[in-house]
Amino acid sequence: MKQKITKIAMVIMIGFVMMGTTTSVHAVSIGTPTKTNVTCFGGSDGTITIPAATPTGPIYEYTYDGANWGTSRFFTGVPPQNNYPCQAREQANHANVSNIRLTIVTQPNIIPLMINGMTTVCPTPGTVTLTGSNSGAGMSYFWSNGCTVRINPGVSCGTYTVTIVNSLGCSVSATKTVACLSCDAPTGMFSTSNSAIGSNHRFTAHWLAPANGCHVSYSVMVAPHGSTSYVSAGPPTTNTTYLVQNLSSAGSYDWVVMTNCKSDLSSVSAPSAISTATALRMEEAAEGSSIPSFITYPNPANDHATVVFTADKEEVYSIRLIDITGRELAVDKMVSSEGENQYQLNLSGIAKGIYVFLLSNAEGAIQSKVVVQ
Repeated sequence: MKQKITKIAMVIMIGFVMMGTTTSVHAVSIGTPTKTNVTCFGGSDGTITIPAATPTGPIYEYTYDGANWGTSRFFTGVPPQNNYPCQAREQANHANVSNIRLTIVTQPNIIPLMINGMTTVCPTPGTVTLTGSNSGAGMSYFWSNGCTVRINPGVSCGTYTVTIVNSLGCSVSATKTVACLSCDAPTGMFSTSNSAIGSNHRFTAHWLAPANGCHVSYSVMVAPHGSTSYVSAGPPTTNTTYLVQNLSSAGSYDWVVMTNCKSDLSSVSAPSAISTATALRMEEAAEGSSIPSFITYPNPANDHATVVFTADKEEVYSIRLIDITGRELAVDKMVSSEGENQYQLNLSGIAKGIYVFLLSNAEGAIQSKVVVQ
């Protein structure tokens, strides 16, 4: 009888053990998590919510990244990422874990932005216009100089930042530096001599514009060669040539040119290198010649030059254009009339350089230099 009771007790204990083992082993499962994506590019305000694990009863822990576990099923501050491994496990038995639910949290594309506009500014006009490249609807603009619209006009040299904000509150910034250019002196000075007209001794000054392109006009100063007493040759010019005239006598003169970078002449370059020019005396006719003095204009010339001379009678004149080697490039004849005469020489096929214009009749000849540019 005692043996029978002992066997019954053992059976009951084994049954309890088996029952306990059966109830503690179960398959943990979770449904598909829900999520909200990141609002702005580069943000981390995404969320993931994992459905409650089944079967009910045990206490569960949850994770969205496979590393950090807790009893909350709600996760905030989630950055964008593909395939977050959402999972649950029994708190009392970590080996009892659920299936993995992969969840993707996305972010919008970055808001495109760049600042368009010149990166350098001359003293005049002294300003440029900067423009934010993104013109999408609902964009708000905030420039570092206080401008609150897309186009920022009247900007001088400095560094500027623009921040744009879209309707969701997402923002992006860009920076641009506008450098101030210096007011540089011209370079490449040279001069050509002009025959005097009466007592008006003169020469033509030539130069190259500053390489940085900053200039409004130029001022030429002139002095007798070797002197430091420079005086203005006349009002400013916008050209890169200047006829220096009304000089008191023929001879050598020094000249310099300065760049005016503002129209009010408040920004002026240092003087250029000194260049020396020669002002010629008035051309005289050969002894016994009936040819009076003559002038050639424009000089320098481009595609044509006009010769003006006065004749005291009607006669045949020969006109020649000669290069510095003595080679004749053009020959023509004309019959003068009494009084003033004009002859136009076609230079369209003539290379740039210095030439001699020779005017002659049966009694003599006279010549003058002409520059083709």
